[in-house]
Amino acid sequence: MTALMKEIGIAEKEDAISKGVIVLFFFILGVSVSAFAIWFLAPHDIASMPVDQMLVHDRTGKPYELVPEPLERAIFVVIAALAPAALVGYFWIADLGGVRSRRARTIPTPVKIGLPIFAAVIFVATFVFSDFIDILFFSTVWAKSYKSVLLIFGLLTSFGVVFHSQLYKKTSTHAATISWWLIICVAIALQILPNRIASISSVTLSTVWSVHLDAVIYALNQVVHGKTIILDLPSQYGFYPEIIAPIFKIFGLSVLSVTLFFATLHAIGLVAVAAMLKKYVHNSLLALLIFLTMLIPMSLFMYLNGSVEDIYVQYFPIRFFWPAVALLLFSSQMSKPGRLKFSVLGAVAGISVFWNIDTGIPVLVSIGATLLVKPLIAKRSALRGIVSAALFGAIAISTIVACFVALRIKAGVPLDLGEVLAYQKIFYMAGFGMIPMPVALDPWQAVLVIYAAGAITALSRWKEYPESSVYDVLFCGAIMGLGLFTYYQGRSHVYCLVLVCWPAIFIAGILADKILSAVRHRSTQLASVALALPIVLFVSLGTITFLSSGKELAGAALRNISTLGDAKDPTVVDELRFMRETYRNRDCLILSQRQAIYYAELNIASPLKGPGIVETLLQRDLDQLVEGALNEQLECIYLGVTDGSITFVDVNDSALKAKYPVISKSPLGTMLLLEPAPTAGLQK
Repeated sequence: MTALMKEIGIAEKEDAISKGVIVLFFFILGVSVSAFAIWFLAPHDIASMPVDQMLVHDRTGKPYELVPEPLERAIFVVIAALAPAALVGYFWIADLGGVRSRRARTIPTPVKIGLPIFAAVIFVATFVFSDFIDILFFSTVWAKSYKSVLLIFGLLTSFGVVFHSQLYKKTSTHAATISWWLIICVAIALQILPNRIASISSVTLSTVWSVHLDAVIYALNQVVHGKTIILDLPSQYGFYPEIIAPIFKIFGLSVLSVTLFFATLHAIGLVAVAAMLKKYVHNSLLALLIFLTMLIPMSLFMYLNGSVEDIYVQYFPIRFFWPAVALLLFSSQMSKPGRLKFSVLGAVAGISVFWNIDTGIPVLVSIGATLLVKPLIAKRSALRGIVSAALFGAIAISTIVACFVALRIKAGVPLDLGEVLAYQKIFYMAGFGMIPMPVALDPWQAVLVIYAAGAITALSRWKEYPESSVYDVLFCGAIMGLGLFTYYQGRSHVYCLVLVCWPAIFIAGILADKILSAVRHRSTQLASVALALPIVLFVSLGTITFLSSGKELAGAALRNISTLGDAKDPTVVDELRFMRETYRNRDCLILSQRQAIYYAELNIASPLKGPGIVETLLQRDLDQLVEGALNEQLECIYLGVTDGSITFVDVNDSALKAKYPVISKSPLGTMLLLEPAPTAGLQK
């Protein structure tokens, strides 16, 4: 056949997918060997950076667990830094149109057929011994009972999608576009409305409010009332309070306003992802399946697994909004370049770093790396890439500097910039709350393989299709996803992997569409379908899960919105009423669970510097809190004293009550009001 094609002057189509699988196979082999070599050669007693005066126990005396991962972290950082560079070097040095093309045509057919099937089997095997799939798709009792049936139905759906992709002809009518976006909007509403919007009436004694939501609101509330991050308090999740505080100064800060604002950001991020899927996935049906599946790890899985009260705004949208928006802006810039869009992209990257450094750095690095690398691989001017990357970096860094200059002006005094990474030192360096990564077959390996596949696809196709922005987005998304993966590398709980896997699902969906399109156009082996089938099965199961939960989600959304004013916990109602009746517009110190929530609802701030109770992880911060309460003449203190209200850490209740007599108690007896004795000022 090849000879006949040459005789009649038809060029043989290059099987880019078979080439890519082979490169990916050897790349993974090289990374695995390198990781093992680092582990074998490195000293296993690498010291972790000490954190002075770590708070080693909670109120019950239980020590806080420290699991430093210096060796694991070192292996990941080295591999994450060097592997992409090595991959770029390989594609840059090799002649894509010559050496590798000739080699690809000499690959034995059994290898070209067997390798995709083998790769698909190994890919699926990474999920077999993990509860990753169960958490995503079989969370309800009904789903667990009919797991086998759902798997069979998902497999049949997958074959249907594959078959449909071979017959599908893309149509771009106005009605089809409206219908597609209508479905997207309804799906987003079903993802957000059941529990992502809450009011003070929704709050209960569940610790998720005191731990997750409080950590988000405390710093924001303090900044709204004139405090400055670094100067007056640290912020566990970045400097986002300084950016959004003006909004809440206008509209007021409460549980409802905060959750409504974050739900809006979440929705915008989801729309950004949907827009990219519509643009880059040729098959609209497959694009829809991918998006519906992506909604599940984007916080919906927690609701489906019974964590109804855990709205978990720390990751979605705080760690999701800017990466999603930046990737969409990058896509727009690479499709139709413009100076204004380029400048906005650089500014957004800078803001994302200031907003949350953990996710901002991946945004900055991934976009800059793509701008730098693409011209090298696409055989364009290397100077063009260097200039573009440098200009982008200059705009981003200037934005970051401008943010800190504004912060310095607001503070009025020099700031200790060493505190910018205070919580990163506690978590990543000291190992607070960290969990080691599984070493056996596990889904995290599949996630990293997808990022490698996305990067390899971009690098192998840039020369032939330099104007196609899909490869720019694949490479940028792969590097960004690798950076976001560090969240899981530190705290390797399966829930954390679910939270960070959205770029992998996005990239895998685009790659699956590319594979099915190549099979349809006969530019790759039919066996390559094996590579797409696991991804199609994954999104089929995700879609089945979402659709089967649709009725419940719609009912939950209606109930949630219609009952926002209905109190769900009498203790919360009692404590808040007690404080409202007695605080008399004073900036009282609240020492109880739901501390930040109560501050926001009372429209007051803590009179003391330092982090909130839930963010108090260092002994020095706890000492500063207690000493401030004892040494400064506070007007009033609200002290939680029973289970569900008492603070997680020991705030030296007895010493506080010795200085500040108990004035009154909440009707349910869960909270005390302490005030200085009438003669305290004269005695002093």
